[in-house]
Amino acid sequence: MLFEQALVAAHLLRHAGHSVGLVNMRCLKPVDEAVILEVCASSDVVVTIEDHFLIGGLYSIVAETLLKYRKTANVHAFALPGKWFKPARLNEVLAYEGFTGQQLAQRITRLMVGDLVD
Repeated sequence: MLFEQALVAAHLLRHAGHSVGLVNMRCLKPVDEAVILEVCASSDVVVTIEDHFLIGGLYSIVAETLLKYRKTANVHAFALPGKWFKPARLNEVLAYEGFTGQQLAQRITRLMVGDLVD
C-alpha cells in the first residue's frame, strides 16, 4: 500500500513539472548497491520512504552503501519517528503518519525548495 502512495506522489510531482524517479526496494536483502549508487549519483534529492522505524531500514542501507563506496548524496528519510504508529486501519495509519500520496508530494516539494529538514 505504501508503494501505491509513492506512485501517487510521483505522479503529482511530475504533474507539477518535477523530474521524478521511483525505485521499489521492497526486498532489502540482498541489497542492490548498484541501483542505490546510480540513483544517488543521478539525483539532486533522494528520499527513502518506509512505514517503519528509521534505524535499520532502507535509509540506513542507503547510508551504509554510500559510506562503503565513499560517496555522498542529498538523502532524506521519511519514516516513523521512533515510536509505534497509532493503531488503526493501514490507510488511516498512513494518513496519520504523513504517508499518503498527497502528503508525500507536499513533503518532497518542500524538501526540494529547502523548507523541510527531515
